[in-house]
Amino acid sequence: FALLDDGHSGVETAKEALGFAERAVQISESKESMPLAALALAHFTLGDAPRAVEAQKKAIASLRPLEGRKRSYMESQLARYEAARSR
Repeated sequence: FALLDDGHSGVETAKEALGFAERAVQISESKESMPLAALALAHFTLGDAPRAVEAQKKAIASLRPLEGRKRSYMESQLARYEAARSR
């Protein structure tokens, strides 16, 4: 997230973040929400809204019941990605 959150990342930084996120998802066996959310953000930053939506949905599905704050944030990000996908 740190590579992408400032909103000023370039394509090379986003590609690097994508690689890190893909590796984190692999290590976590796609069972942890944060690596999946980072993957979604990386895809979105690179202009791939459909993949961002897919990864964000997986991130939300992997949340535990007591992670309400994370869920709210992740759902707002999903809405952002879906809006971009439909443009």
